Amino acid sequence: MVGALILPNNDSRKFTMSTPIVVALRESSSMASTWSEYLCLSKGETKPYKLFIGQYEFLAELDDYYDEDADDYVVPEQIDGKAVVSFEDDYVVGGDLLQQEESDAVEFSSVFDTDVRAWLKKISWDGANVLADIEKAITTIS
Repeated sequence: MVGALILPNNDSRKFTMSTPIVVALRESSSMASTWSEYLCLSKGETKPYKLFIGQYEFLAELDDYYDEDADDYVVPEQIDGKAVVSFEDDYVVGGDLLQQEESDAVEFSSVFDTDVRAWLKKISWDGANVLADIEKAITTIS
């Protein structure tokens, strides 16, 4: 689902910049696993906005929640006080969206800054609607 604006906990109320919001998501994979990457918008440290590639925390192994009687996985809504969001490979993920690496971010004042386009191209997230999705996210939270 590319181009989705997802507020934390599916909350449609006015959102503050203290928690990143998901502008878009994509599936990534290697020979051994598959995972979700989230294009996140948050408050920048030196400029008003920051985009980064985020991933949810690994909360537990999925097998820990297999119920033999039900012959299915029974996963709670929270693990250690952190909201469960999804499953990736053999893991339950959720909690906070964490920035993958320090280099996986760009700070900016306007979606039209050349640094934004260059960074999106570098991370191969430069699809047709991504700039419009970022602008919509900024408008939503402003």
